[in-house]
Amino acid sequence: MTFADLVQIKQIVTYLDVAAAALLVYDYILTLPEEIILVWPARWNLGKVLFFLTRYPVFIDTSLVLVHQFSILGPNACKILFTTIGWLLGVGIGIAEVILAMRTWVIWSRSRRIAIILIICLVLVWIPIFWVLNDSLSSLVFAVPSDPTFRGCVLSTQKNVLFVVFVLIMAFETFILVLTLVKGLEHFRHASSTLVAVLYRDGLLNYIYLFVLSIINVTVLLTAPHGYTTLLTAMQRVMHSILSARILLHLRQAASSRNPDLSLNNRWDQTQTNVSTDFEFAVHDPDADPSSGPRRRRGRGGSKMKNVFLDIATATFWSVAGAGGDEDGGGGGESDTWFGREAGEHSGEHVEVELWQTVH
Repeated sequence: MTFADLVQIKQIVTYLDVAAAALLVYDYILTLPEEIILVWPARWNLGKVLFFLTRYPVFIDTSLVLVHQFSILGPNACKILFTTIGWLLGVGIGIAEVILAMRTWVIWSRSRRIAIILIICLVLVWIPIFWVLNDSLSSLVFAVPSDPTFRGCVLSTQKNVLFVVFVLIMAFETFILVLTLVKGLEHFRHASSTLVAVLYRDGLLNYIYLFVLSIINVTVLLTAPHGYTTLLTAMQRVMHSILSARILLHLRQAASSRNPDLSLNNRWDQTQTNVSTDFEFAVHDPDADPSSGPRRRRGRGGSKMKNVFLDIATATFWSVAGAGGDEDGGGGGESDTWFGREAGEHSGEHVEVELWQTVH
């Protein structure tokens, strides 16, 4: 392949890198108001840390991608920059996968068994991914342009193993989808809440978007010339960041629908005062004295449990740093530190649920 051919391929890759950067900025502008009101005033915990880790490092990655596409760099500088970008992309996608795993753990009521399974899967998937990534980045060779004013890095040679990374990512995300659907059947039979819709909508859409991107990436890596190696890498990184951040924002937004003080329609000064205090997620009697705590809501079947799972999952997600798992390991026993069931969740039976959890 001639240098002119490599330059033509580089131009196509550059277009998609710029498109990924534009998508990132566009999504950031759209979601920044929600972030300012729903996330910034919240207490620091693991959920908030993960949000910022998936939300902001992607700007560094994407900026470096644009630097290597538009700067005048020698082959050695290109390899150093490209290697740095590769590791940042890998770690960033890994953080997004952790958030997907946490969402699944929440759906399974913080089951210890599910937590152990997810941790084992993450380890089994990401150790090989980092090994393959290191092998691929170590094999990078960049062409030397004849024009000293040539801008950008022209990839000449790279070991064709990067497709393994995306195959492993697809396998893990498919496993996440299976766990989501299995638990989803139970939730849709017994509950109808805002968060149930949020969790499963996000889970299904995220899987579709990321799976399609991974399929295209694998196809390109296996069939296209090696210059196309990074054709959709930046786009996949950006999509992982956007979708995982939106998972957390949607959970907070779903919680705010239960608490007018967290609404986006309120002024920032009001929200700052209310959100900086303790959050309370509970089933309240609107006519009762606020100091008396939550009342128990009774319902028939699962139709009266609306928004209870919302409370559980949102509180769990944002206080996970200080909360333990369920004692019996299954997350679905008769009692739990977050909620208690005094009757079975069977069709036609009365269900009694109580939740009174303050997130500090």
